[in-house]
Amino acid sequence: MTDVTHPEDEERMVLSGTFRDYFGFLKSEWETLKWLFKEVTTTESRRHMGYMLALLILSTAFIMVQPALVASAVHYIAAKDLYGIVYSIAAFALLAMLHHIVSYKEGGEREWVLGLNMCRIDECISEYLFSKPLGQHERHGTKLNYASIDKGKWKAVQLMDMLVFQGVPSLMMSICALIGLFVIRPEFGLFALLVSCAFYGWSLWLNYQVGFATHPIEREFRRINRIRVERWEKVHRVTTSGVAQKEISRLSNAMETNMAKDRAFWTWIIGQFNLRSFLLQRLLSIAALGYGSYLVYNGEWELGYLFPLTVWAEALNNNLMMLSHVERNVGRDIVPVQLMIEALKLEPAFDMYAGTPLKRNGPLKVRFNNVSYSYLDERGEEHPVLRNICLGIEVGEKVALLGPSGAGKTTLMKLLLRYDDPTKGVVLINNQKLHKLELASYMRQVGYIPQTAMILDGTLKDNLLYGVSGRRREELLDNEASLLWDLMQSLKIDFGTRLQHGLDTLVGRHGLKLSGGQAQRVMIGAAVAKSPRLMVIDEATSSLDSTTEREVQEGLAAALKEGTTALIVAHRLSTVRTLCDRFVVIRPIEMLGEGESQIEAVASSFEELARISPTFRQLAKDQGVFLE
Repeated sequence: MTDVTHPEDEERMVLSGTFRDYFGFLKSEWETLKWLFKEVTTTESRRHMGYMLALLILSTAFIMVQPALVASAVHYIAAKDLYGIVYSIAAFALLAMLHHIVSYKEGGEREWVLGLNMCRIDECISEYLFSKPLGQHERHGTKLNYASIDKGKWKAVQLMDMLVFQGVPSLMMSICALIGLFVIRPEFGLFALLVSCAFYGWSLWLNYQVGFATHPIEREFRRINRIRVERWEKVHRVTTSGVAQKEISRLSNAMETNMAKDRAFWTWIIGQFNLRSFLLQRLLSIAALGYGSYLVYNGEWELGYLFPLTVWAEALNNNLMMLSHVERNVGRDIVPVQLMIEALKLEPAFDMYAGTPLKRNGPLKVRFNNVSYSYLDERGEEHPVLRNICLGIEVGEKVALLGPSGAGKTTLMKLLLRYDDPTKGVVLINNQKLHKLELASYMRQVGYIPQTAMILDGTLKDNLLYGVSGRRREELLDNEASLLWDLMQSLKIDFGTRLQHGLDTLVGRHGLKLSGGQAQRVMIGAAVAKSPRLMVIDEATSSLDSTTEREVQEGLAAALKEGTTALIVAHRLSTVRTLCDRFVVIRPIEMLGEGESQIEAVASSFEELARISPTFRQLAKDQGVFLE
């Protein structure tokens, strides 16, 4: 079953069939866990981790000493020593009680560790993601894939949970059991250590086989699942294409074929587990019972010593099995975590938090000074988009960017929003270099209306006031009955009966409860509510019907009359004809002749543009724009 390769399908483990490759993968696992420990843990969580480890050692010691007290009780029973019997039972009861008290405390510390780490991993991912410019998110969309990062996050949480709840306790129990066996009989302790090494060596080999065989199987399952979920989401296209039964059959066949491979492999693995359990785990248990019985029979041991020997041998068996299980699960779940870390560790193109804060003082003036921009494709080849653009937008001026698709209109707009910095030249804001300004302080003064509405899950009020500064927010909310509603009515955001709870009406995930036009009007309202000094608009009314478009255009014009500077990327000429003071026509670089400027024409009316710009005349003709 074929499908596009996604980032989570990348090979993280070279499967050439050698143990060297597997140990290389184990090293990468260790590096990943070290990164998680460094980035996800805090000073406070590490302190709780230290308390937890100390309590765990103490709790484990209490458990492992109890079989020795049973042996002591048997000894005193054989000697008819009542005081010794009472002493042994009392000591056993005391240790049992202490074990439960310490386990309770250790459990509390463990919850602290997991809770703090859970909070920190969310914060850590947000810090890394938000530190990267928007242009970098676009260029590295396959790596900075939010579904993949979210999957990596939950796998990381599972790993930490498994290591804290299963891995560390099993390791402690194994160590304590081995110590007990060495104390009670050194030669048997050495034998148990050799069996443990053989067991874990076998486990490494089996886990290698799991990685070798299941990697392509799991990748195929992910591909099938991606296609299935996409077809479920796009059920309308499936149904209207008349291929529902074909899709069911295709997905079922692919699933059954891959499941057969999966079932055959895991049947073999289960057989290996059983063989290992019989040859090693049962060998250790049988050896403990046989060797202990031999010592008792020959009079070298009292009968009571047989109990701790067999209990500690069985405890070692069980915890070796748990450690093998943990190692296998770490190997299985580490790939999404490594993909997440690889994406997060991408070096930011520039420091978004550096620079001088932009003071709020009247509308902004914009200048593109000899700006050029090129991007690199996946092969590292450079592709120029803008070349030597010189354009100024005066305070309070509304400028429309016109031109055919691919001319660089959107790229120029994104440079103004600092998705990226120009390859050459500089963008000036009030004669200050944009890349020298603190980005957040600048963006708080910019109203941006994208072509596609970006509605957040929540209420209408949440969306309208998102990003509105504290003082402006208070102004709107203190006079909620007038200011905010006046703004909504001017932009046709009063949706009538749909606003069942007024401003507290839920809009749904991605604005599901709103129509496309309503969602776009909310975005326009959110931009205007900021009382911005600069508006950047990417065809704000493209999803509206003609009547609503005219009404919203009137609302936008009223909002922009307050002296706000504006740059508007126009795809439909009719949307900017009466809204803008000046019109700029730009052409794609590949259309330019030697020495020609990418800016073909600048004018204050469509009629003037038609006289001086062939590109504009063609656009007007294609869109049926009437020119006097």
